[in-house]
Amino acid sequence: MWDVDQLAEIPVIADRLQAQGDPLGEWLAVRVRVDAGGLARPERQILRSRARALRGRLGSRLVLADDPALGRPHVVRERGLIADIQLARATPDRLAALLGRPDAPFVLRLQLRGDANRLRACVALLLGDDASRLGRTPISLRQLELEPEPEGTGEQLFTELSERRDALGTRLISLFTLGVDARVIPLPFASAALDRGEQPWTPTRRADLGRALASAEPNDRRRALERLHEHGRDAGQLGAALLRIIEHEGEPSVRAAAFEVVAGLGSLAHPIIAVAADFARGREDPQLQAWLQAVRSQFDANSEPAYERGPQPGEKPRAS
Repeated sequence: MWDVDQLAEIPVIADRLQAQGDPLGEWLAVRVRVDAGGLARPERQILRSRARALRGRLGSRLVLADDPALGRPHVVRERGLIADIQLARATPDRLAALLGRPDAPFVLRLQLRGDANRLRACVALLLGDDASRLGRTPISLRQLELEPEPEGTGEQLFTELSERRDALGTRLISLFTLGVDARVIPLPFASAALDRGEQPWTPTRRADLGRALASAEPNDRRRALERLHEHGRDAGQLGAALLRIIEHEGEPSVRAAAFEVVAGLGSLAHPIIAVAADFARGREDPQLQAWLQAVRSQFDANSEPAYERGPQPGEKPRAS
């Protein structure tokens, strides 16, 4: 989900918090160790028990959905850090409080719903128009989704942000998807990146290819997928963009190229296939159904990968 140099910062954050006597530091260190896998059962059980104890001790500092001052956000964590924030009553103050937390420097996805004027102020905050309110802009932010209220105000916000797309693309350098009421605003990218094969996987290249996947031009999307196919597992960082194409792409050749990318992701393909399988249920979609049937046959029938198991009754995503 994050670049290697970003992952290296996680233990630094945990160590700093522990040196300050903050139990959040120990919880992060424990979660990183458990989520990394490869533990013997006794050690895994001990660490999980410790994580439960720390969770109870931290209370609403960890379970942010219990904090009314933050608008009870839905938060999904990966390796202990906040990766996804869904804020139903977004305000600049609440957003600044969330992104100013020590465990949220690597937020990848923001879904903000609320009054259109307050959403404008949230975007201004992310752009650094008022740097004093946000100590560190979330440079890892890759998806920003806005749902203005009341109904009917989204069109104006969509137009305003479309006119500022160059500034948005320049100042939010990792962002590759910007949406207003489920409509995507294409962000600028270096078209030359679509023609360069065998290039190192860098944040700039990831952003260029991610933005190309949201382009209005099918040829841009197809060429970006060809480049992603060359990057193999690294392309998994654009899983959300791949899913958008798998679920909604109207050009069969572009969708087929996305299927090829997923096929090269190894175990990283499982969650993408799982979500695609859920989406396909009850739909008349021969291309998607044929791909799911073919990809299932590639895995050992004795194993139970995530896409085959599917969500069980009552299960919910991991959230704080």
